Amino acid sequence: MAVKTSQTPKQRQKTRRDKLKLAGITRMTVEMDKTTAQILRAISVEHDRTHAQVIELGIKMARRALAEAGEHRAPRSTAPTPVTPNAALAALADQLAELQAGQDADDEPPPMRASEARAISLGLASIEVRP
Repeated sequence: MAVKTSQTPKQRQKTRRDKLKLAGITRMTVEMDKTTAQILRAISVEHDRTHAQVIELGIKMARRALAEAGEHRAPRSTAPTPVTPNAALAALADQLAELQAGQDADDEPPPMRASEARAISLGLASIEVRP
């Protein structure tokens, strides 16, 4: 009879990441200020939900609120299209060329959307100015 050796933490983490990937779950890193993190933790504990579930619900509520405020835009596509890495890089290179051509033409930054201005005024986002 073979003896099963226990996995290292690194192996367990890789196994979990692989299972999540197969299930269609995307791992993301989110940065937020201390107050927002405390609110997230409090909501999570109060309603016995994971942080991911609270964030997901918040995103859905934000979409609904923005749509009701008249800031709804039609999605670019109804379903994500799988892209090979080479095609994705080519598309990004084309987008970069378009952006550079547009900046050369008028050297003005693009106008700020109302939702971006609101996020900045609420302290949910910040502006980074580069020369």
